[in-house]
Amino acid sequence: MGKIVPYIAEKDKLRLDPLIENLRVKAVMLADFHVEKIDAIAGYMRYVARRVLVETALNAAEQYQGKRETRYWLIVDHAGIASNIAFELFDRVLSREPDIAKRFDFRHLKLENMPLIPADAFLLNAEIDALIQEIARIGGPEGYNYHGAYCGMVNYSLTELVPRMLLFMADASNISFDWFFVALLINFWLGLARELYVTVARQYEDEQIEKNGDVDVYKKLLERIQTKH
Repeated sequence: MGKIVPYIAEKDKLRLDPLIENLRVKAVMLADFHVEKIDAIAGYMRYVARRVLVETALNAAEQYQGKRETRYWLIVDHAGIASNIAFELFDRVLSREPDIAKRFDFRHLKLENMPLIPADAFLLNAEIDALIQEIARIGGPEGYNYHGAYCGMVNYSLTELVPRMLLFMADASNISFDWFFVALLINFWLGLARELYVTVARQYEDEQIEKNGDVDVYKKLLERIQTKH
């Protein structure tokens, strides 16, 4: 059997892994101060993932387009990375239990059901910043030097980090880690993709509609449906 190749080059993995581990350790340490430790770690997951997805994308825009502002390709990157992590979890973990996989409902979480971000989440900023900066160095002009290079680094970092945060906290709380937690992780990523659309992409789309005018197709769809009711 050949060597299993990681998502990213081994040399990049060696640069990111210590930063991922530092962030996991800090999040677990903070969660230990909360009564509901699993809820706290889920909130930290949301905080970390949002910051890493959004800020690495803005870094790429600044490096390659000269402006640190949202672009459509960044919105696609946000949703693509979050959704792909969810689909990978389904295909490579949950699908191994066919009965549960068949019952799993691929539905975006309502935003109000996303985990609450703890008030002390800002204490993770130094570790998050270190990871974001290293991703910018690897993918930027002094590294691979193309605008989409950061995506693989973000995908790898969040794929590794988020489940490890949840696994460690479940063990520390003497909670059995089962298929439910895998389903929770999948819906977390789908919910985050939806959240980023609502909080980032929707604003960008509205600005473009104001600037360039809207497309007609949504109006046509509504008119067609409403004429039948």
